[in-house]
Amino acid sequence: AVDLSGDPGPWLLRTLLACSPGRMAALVPNNHPDVASAAGQQGLKSLVDTRFALRFLRSTPDGKHCVVVADQVLAGTLDVGGLAVREVLMRAHGKLGNVWREALVTATRGALTKREARERIGEHDELELRLVDLPRHRIAALLPLIRASASQ
Repeated sequence: AVDLSGDPGPWLLRTLLACSPGRMAALVPNNHPDVASAAGQQGLKSLVDTRFALRFLRSTPDGKHCVVVADQVLAGTLDVGGLAVREVLMRAHGKLGNVWREALVTATRGALTKREARERIGEHDELELRLVDLPRHRIAALLPLIRASASQ
């Protein structure tokens, strides 16, 4: 469990990217942008849905807080694109270019070589950076590209 009761907004996503357990719970304010509305909840879910199934326990343990429960999604339930995204999310601390390449090799069960995977990725400004360090809007823009690169 993680106490994010002081989270101004970005910590919950960063915590989900950084953690590695099969289940995690985070305490956030009830008015947190990722839990206060259905749109906020859906926005967060859409970023991590290949890695975690999220549940939002509003007004728990009191009227000022929400517990976000994240349960690991099993790899066998995902298509090849979802598996590639999941692999990248699970290695958010690695250099994106390397992590993305390895994710493609893993997701295609070795059908792609590292060289072929690198060619499939192409050029992106973020490849030398870590996913966990990127702003949310750049993560949101990259995940569909990662998914699509696995299905080419």
